[in-house]
Parts: sequence; C-alpha cells; structure tokens
Amino acid sequence: MADLRTVFPILADSVTFAGEPAISRIEGEAAASIAGLIGFSFKDASGNVVLPQLTASGAIPVDTEASNVSCLNDAGEDAAPVVDTETDVATVSLTASTTYRDVSFVVTSTRWALYRVYWVEDVGGTPVEHDLAWSHVGPGQYTVCCTMDCSEFTTPVTVASELRIGGTARDQVSTLRGAISVKEIA
Repeated sequence: MADLRTVFPILADSVTFAGEPAISRIEGEAAASIAGLIGFSFKDASGNVVLPQLTASGAIPVDTEASNVSCLNDAGEDAAPVVDTETDVATVSLTASTTYRDVSFVVTSTRWALYRVYWVEDVGGTPVEHDLAWSHVGPGQYTVCCTMDCSEFTTPVTVASELRIGGTARDQVSTLRGAISVKEIA
C-alpha cells in the first residue's frame, strides 16, 4: 500500500475547534459556509469567491472616486473693477440638497487684490454667505492656486445656491481673474 501524505490542519471548525485542512476554492464558487483560504479574501457583490484583477505592474487597482461624482467649474474675469468693491469673478450654480467637496481655485491679478471663495444659499431670496477661503495677490505673487481637499458642504433643500470667487482690487484698477472647481456628490 502506498504511503499517503497527511495534510497539516491549518483551519479550525468553529463549533468543535478541531483542526481541518484547507479546501481549495476556484474563482466563481460560492463562499458562504465553505472553509477555504481564498474565501476570506475577496467576495463579489453576490458573495461568490473572486480573485482580484491586477494592473500590469501587479498592483491592486483602487477606485477612489465613486461613479456618482461630477466636477463643476467656471472661470471668469472683471476687466474694470471698482477699487475696494468686491465683484464676482467666477460662479458655479449648485444643486439643492447636494453635497460638494474638494473646492479648488486659482486667482490672479497684477496689482494688490483680495479674493474670497464662498458659497451662497438662497441666491434669489435672502442670501446667506459661507466663506471657505481668502487669498491676497500682488507684487511678488500675482497668482495663487489652492486645492482644499477636505472642504465639504451640503446645500439646503429648497433654495438655489452658488459657489463663487469674489475679487476686490485694493489699490489700483487691474483685471481680476479666477477659476473655481468643485466635486458634486450625487
């Protein structure tokens, strides 16, 4: 009689705690109630065992953005601003009862100017402004850009809202330019 090789019992029965050998599993098999090493790693939406699909370099691809994310943006300028008076340079219309995150902006002027990034709720009624960031530009740094990775806000249910960049020329008239973007989470 041939000698049969024994298997090391590397799994334990959850009731008796007796050692059991690992059972092989292949992709597509149901993982429920089956002991097996691969079953603890990856399951699809139906609960079936799956193997991860790797990139050409052998890494597991990770999708950090949900498919329900839209990027909204606008760019604009005010070529003849009034000194010490804020004017809107860029405006993005927002959807009611929606979450927005990761505001990014770039502002520029060849003279001293103050920019304000803010969102406004109830645009057509009694506006309420929510400041998100401020930026000064001028000699030495004519352009400032920023990505606010952790910024997040939710618009109210029943009123129109907008995300804006407001610019104020501080000492001399000079064209105020800006661009803004935000991720809309549907």
